[in-house]
Formats: sequence, structure tokens, C-alpha cells
Amino acid sequence: MNIKILVATHKQYWMPEDSVYMPIHVGREGKADIGYTG
Repeated sequence: MNIKILVATHKQYWMPEDSVYMPIHVGREGKADIGYTG
């Protein structure tokens, strides 16, 4: 079983290093890239 927990954020934040967490950059249009999917 492959489980992902999507974490929506509008700014860079400390994320757990466990691969189950996947940060999503929301509200990114016109903003600098912070390295998250979005």
C-alpha cells in the first residue's frame, strides 16, 4: 500500500523527512518557487 499525506502550504516550512508527506505549494501564481510541487 502506498500512502501519501498532502500538506498544502503557501510558504516554505519545515517538513518531516518521511516520504509519506508530500508538500504542495498553493497560491503560487506570480510567486517565487519554494521547491514544492504545485
